Amino acid sequence: SSSSHNEIHISTMNSTDDAVLLPFHQSRQSRHAYLARTHSLLSAAANSNEEFTLLTLPTVEQEDERRPTSTYIIRSLSAKERTTLLDPQQCNCRLANGNDNEKVKIQLMYRVAGNGEGSAMSKWDMSSSLKAQVRNNCFDGQVILGVLLDGPDAVKETVPSSLSNLVGVSNNGLIQNTILEPGCSVHNNAEVSNSHAMKYAAIIGCGTVSCDETDVATSKKKFNFDMASGSMD
Repeated sequence: SSSSHNEIHISTMNSTDDAVLLPFHQSRQSRHAYLARTHSLLSAAANSNEEFTLLTLPTVEQEDERRPTSTYIIRSLSAKERTTLLDPQQCNCRLANGNDNEKVKIQLMYRVAGNGEGSAMSKWDMSSSLKAQVRNNCFDGQVILGVLLDGPDAVKETVPSSLSNLVGVSNNGLIQNTILEPGCSVHNNAEVSNSHAMKYAAIIGCGTVSCDETDVATSKKKFNFDMASGSMD
């Protein structure tokens, strides 16, 4: 009887432990999924010599979407889009160290509306969308700049304060080596670098938001905390 009681007690403890640790395991899985998404986008951005890249990624807002994945176009700015972005009368953006700085590589990212439409949509002119969503930023390094399209890509108003009114990128002192996906809200920051903002993410009114390789290495060495894998200590 005593032995049977002990076995039940041990089984209950294991079940309790699993329940306690479940949120940590789920957090780790989410973190790895986000890192994989970042790596996929960085790999696509590295193909800057290609006319355009089609990249299929897990849909961020899966509870509101029928499709588990979404396909995006990633491509360089056209001459007209670049002019729109840097024109003081339009987007009023600038490049670090002068607008003729060829080391700054800005690529557009926007969602394909339907199957088989990627090639045709890659030639769409995004100047009007840039003018509506991007204003008064300084860019440096390699930047993926997301543009939100109407229709199925629109931000759904699932919160009381309308997020759709905040979507865009404006008034940032410096944006460098950063991925800003369509549908994010990045406004009034001193600097956003070495970062990745997905749809529905908001970075607003901050000083410097950055996380470079040195920070990751220091965190692991000094505090025994692995930013990618986490820590159970």
